[in-house]
Amino acid sequence: MYPVSNAYLNTIFDDQRETRITGTLRLKNGTTVSIDNELVAEAPVFSNQCVNDTELKLGQAYQAQLDIGLYLNIDRYKIYGATITLSHGVKLSDDPETWEDVPLGVFKVKECIRTSNDILKITALDEMDKLDKKYPGGIELSGEAYDILGVIAVNNGMTLSQTRAQIRALPNGTKVGFKLRDKYRSTTWRDLLGDMAACLAGNAILDREGKIFIQSFTTDVTLTIPADARTRESISDYEVVYSSASCLRRQDLISVGNDSGQDLALDANDFIQKNTQEWAEDVLQEILDAISPLRYTPSDIGWYGDPAIDLGDLIQATGSAAMNSTLIPVQKNKWKWRGEHQIVAVGKNPYLGETQSLTDKRLSKLSDEEDSTGKIEFASFINPNAIIITRSNEVDIGQVRFAVSEVADVEVWVELKIHTTFNSDQKAGIQINYYLNGELLTEYHPVEEWEDIGVVPDFELRGTTLVYTERNRTSNNNAHTVNFHYHLPSVIAGTYVLKVTATGLNGAEIIDAGDAHILVWAQGMLGDDVWDGVIPARDEYELLDIGSIDPEELSDSVTVNTDVPRSLQISDAVQIERFKGIPLKGRIQDFAMIIMERMLMNVVTENGIDGICDETGSNNIITEGSDEE
Repeated sequence: MYPVSNAYLNTIFDDQRETRITGTLRLKNGTTVSIDNELVAEAPVFSNQCVNDTELKLGQAYQAQLDIGLYLNIDRYKIYGATITLSHGVKLSDDPETWEDVPLGVFKVKECIRTSNDILKITALDEMDKLDKKYPGGIELSGEAYDILGVIAVNNGMTLSQTRAQIRALPNGTKVGFKLRDKYRSTTWRDLLGDMAACLAGNAILDREGKIFIQSFTTDVTLTIPADARTRESISDYEVVYSSASCLRRQDLISVGNDSGQDLALDANDFIQKNTQEWAEDVLQEILDAISPLRYTPSDIGWYGDPAIDLGDLIQATGSAAMNSTLIPVQKNKWKWRGEHQIVAVGKNPYLGETQSLTDKRLSKLSDEEDSTGKIEFASFINPNAIIITRSNEVDIGQVRFAVSEVADVEVWVELKIHTTFNSDQKAGIQINYYLNGELLTEYHPVEEWEDIGVVPDFELRGTTLVYTERNRTSNNNAHTVNFHYHLPSVIAGTYVLKVTATGLNGAEIIDAGDAHILVWAQGMLGDDVWDGVIPARDEYELLDIGSIDPEELSDSVTVNTDVPRSLQISDAVQIERFKGIPLKGRIQDFAMIIMERMLMNVVTENGIDGICDETGSNNIITEGSDEE
């Protein structure tokens, strides 16, 4: 609801209130016409909606409409494309000298008709149709919802009304992993905006300043309308409750929740389609968590009216057919100046058997014609820092995380630009190693070697003179570009981490930042933004001094008994409610191997008289025969 004062709220229920219309009509040539009560010939009517005629929907992006008649003697053809802004004001009953105005929005004139009594009838729409341009593809749409919404707005010359913090406060607003894949259903920017709004459990509208706004359904009562303020009413005798949510993903229908209530069916969504099932289910769960508390009664009421009411507001009707209380979420909103304000909430009657159960929907999933076969996805890595490779030193080049939805052949391409320094034998070289989920792939270790051939000739044409110079191959400035290809056949469905390392054979090699590229591609791959189920963690432990002794003071033969080293298991009990991504329960265990870089030992003589420790202690070194240290 547009923010208004308490004095305003008290005034709108007064059937003797005084109201006004103010605004401007700005023609394309820059001419501005002021609008007031005297210029209004036919009362302005504002209407907007976010549903069809049967059930609550998410991800809608309807246009708001304004109709008005004006006493205006202007060629109607000059009106097309003009911008019209209107505000509705009431004179406050608590302060009769003060007006409080509520803006209706910003609209573009789409139709203009001159009647026989010289009235100019105007139909204007908000600028949601700016988004009806074809999405051209090739534009990065990934990351958090705020980032994607920003790209949609910028590419259509529009502005996003909400801040990053406000978008993050919405369901799935902090989720990372939204990405438009290569194959998508949406044809226009408006389709994409609607899909993103659905992921945030809302609908897309243009606010009263003409900016893109994701409108949610509130579960708190916005305004109470008593029976004596209503002019008519049609209130159902059943309540709508959503207990599950479902969405098509590839050729499958995924769902969360149960069959105790109705199912919130999302249309096929391009930002959910191609990710992992666990990720998609988590998105649906947050949407369901936001909508399931909304228990409402489908209704159609008329009353005195207040244009401050927005789509998504929750109206409470009391008295008459509403009995004690009826909750009505605003899904259709039609306000007329000095006339009736219509508020509508729709919903299927659960007693008529119109809603498919989740089982029925799973059985009908084959109706989806989404073809996921033959689709190729890519995941890539570029090194952010320089890499130095020396002899017998294995260093990480980089790693790529990916997932495949079915058995697939995976191709790995590695390209390195290397600056080489030769050793004393004028040789250099590296060996590439591949690890899949931590296991070394032993069947393939490609090697690249270089040998210095001393100086090489270098010719340069300067004007009409050919200049000969010699270039030393042993310089660090010699760059080599090498390419490696590795084929992983029949990789089963799952998530993977592919790590590439290099071991120096001779000389030294330097790879500058941005010069190591790893590319992984496969058919049916789910992308590079899935979680592989691993939470990286590291604990550091201080070295412990077991004891100390100067070994030079020993004068007897020493017998050493060594215990078999044992790994230590460290368990932490962690109370977990929910992780973003995949819910976890139970205990998390981490394992640490303590590496002894040095060991300090106690030494005891056989007679135990040297004050180190007695023979009954925990001896790991024992001398025989001598009492000397």
